[in-house]
Amino acid sequence: MTNEEFQIKYFEIINDFRCNSKPTSISKEEQGENPVLKMLYKAKEKNEEVTPSQISKKFFISTARVARLLNQLEKKEFIYRSKSKTDTRVTIINLTKTGEKKATEIIEKTVKLRDILLSNITDEEKELMLNVLNKMLNNLKGANNV
Repeated sequence: MTNEEFQIKYFEIINDFRCNSKPTSISKEEQGENPVLKMLYKAKEKNEEVTPSQISKKFFISTARVARLLNQLEKKEFIYRSKSKTDTRVTIINLTKTGEKKATEIIEKTVKLRDILLSNITDEEKELMLNVLNKMLNNLKGANNV
């Protein structure tokens, strides 16, 4: 199979994923919000604080985008902001009870989707997939002018 044939097949499969994931699909707005809510939920479980700059770094998004995202989450009453106890210049992002509930729903939905996607996939196939993805990543890292 040529690289071009592979590319065509790859994108056909990706489009099929989109078409067949309607019951578990999420809105464009939720695509930005959900990872942040999950991050905040996991941090809360570990009793860790999360700042807007940490969100920016983790998801490779601008601080301006993070500010807009946090404003949306605050408007929906999923989060609230507080000042750090050790440095009052630092803003800490916290989940509300409503935000915790939403994050739990997101995690459950993610687990369900993951289990559907990986049903009938053997451990060897999972390892092979990860190996191929890592090889592709290494190819990309080695390419200077892409």
